[in-house]
Amino acid sequence: MGVVRDLLQELNDRWAEQSAPIARYLLPGATEQELDEAEKQLGFPLSAEVRDWYGWHNGYDLVPGLAPQWPSRKLPGSLKEAVRDHHASRAQAREFAEEAGGVAEWNFGATWVALTRPGKQMVVADNDRAGQDSLAPSALRLIIFDEPEKWNPPRLPSLMSLLEAWLTLTQQGTLRFNPTVGDWEEDWSAVPQHLRVRGLIL
Repeated sequence: MGVVRDLLQELNDRWAEQSAPIARYLLPGATEQELDEAEKQLGFPLSAEVRDWYGWHNGYDLVPGLAPQWPSRKLPGSLKEAVRDHHASRAQAREFAEEAGGVAEWNFGATWVALTRPGKQMVVADNDRAGQDSLAPSALRLIIFDEPEKWNPPRLPSLMSLLEAWLTLTQQGTLRFNPTVGDWEEDWSAVPQHLRVRGLIL
């Protein structure tokens, strides 16, 4: 088990201590065969971090009428959704580039893969270094569909750094589940400056 899987398991345990029913809605992880097949469909290798993420749980089961029991406003997506959204976003990027005469701000990297379900915003991991080193970290970017000029700068250097931030916030009580109301609560004012990556952390 890798460091990312260890962090995910520790987070899972911490959330369970707070009576957060996350495990009830997270779907079983993708198999190695499913991950290999996804790489073939994408046309590039996934980093060990991203494989660990989808191997931990492969999506979230949204229950109609029930508020999502996930600590972020962006729900984890499935591997199938990630492959679909990659190809759809790349096609859209090509259309924008053609309309702009070959160069456009609207872009979706050739090795970007979404970790969350699409919505007004989406968190993506960049697998650009995985071909040379599968253990190389995947930088995380936040796509805000209404603000394409902000897509390019990485928000965090790795998936591991995001999980470490979640763990820190959970341990210090800044991010906590309230079983009485059945929802997550956060105190953004208490988040240390170096963790203030709004949009990715919370």
